[in-house]
Amino acid sequence: MADSDGRDLRLRTYWDRQAVTYDQRMAFAERRFFGDTRAWLCRQAVGEVLALCAIPDESRALAEMDRVLRQGGLLLLADHVAASSWPVRVVQAAADLVSVPLQGEHFRRRPLPRVTAMGFAVERHDRFKLGVIERFAARKPAR
Repeated sequence: MADSDGRDLRLRTYWDRQAVTYDQRMAFAERRFFGDTRAWLCRQAVGEVLALCAIPDESRALAEMDRVLRQGGLLLLADHVAASSWPVRVVQAAADLVSVPLQGEHFRRRPLPRVTAMGFAVERHDRFKLGVIERFAARKPAR
């Protein structure tokens, strides 16, 4: 447990330092890979926003989103995910070997199947750039 706590603290410190210049540094990558995704999300978003790629436990984070989102609320997610092309997935796997331990950055996650398994209804879905970028809007059901 102590190793996990130390890693979490190290990653939190890393991302806190990155926050100051993150938008500036990511501008090129965002234009090149994500296109209009920020505008796509912001047109629909109300409330709190959170990026999944650097969260240690994706399942736990999605469960928490489900917990706090109101019935009928809209879950909006956009991120780099496991590519639809196997050669690109191989490159992503190699990148994960370095990026996950150093930055907590995951390139091969795919939250959409988990979200649909949780009962959310997907209203909009796009996948582009060899399937590396995925964005979707999913409605939380009334339970």
